[in-house]
Amino acid sequence: MFEGDATGTAISSPASTLDVRAKVAVDAQTQQILGAAILGVHGDEVIHALLEVMVAQQPYTLLARGVHIHPTVSELLPTLLEGLKPMV
Repeated sequence: MFEGDATGTAISSPASTLDVRAKVAVDAQTQQILGAAILGVHGDEVIHALLEVMVAQQPYTLLARGVHIHPTVSELLPTLLEGLKPMV
């Protein structure tokens, strides 16, 4: 099993930034997302993207290689998923 975590900042408007903390667990053999936790404002938009891939039983790489709209918190997904490491 792999896990990854990332901290990022999304700029939602010129006057504000949003700090987000995210963690995801991925099955090493199937590359399917097993679960995730998102802490921060607008984390719901990231969860929905992850849920769609989980329900479709697709590999996490589908999201990792995607182009995410700027400025949204979902921009954190490629960083999160590219940094996966084996769980100890």
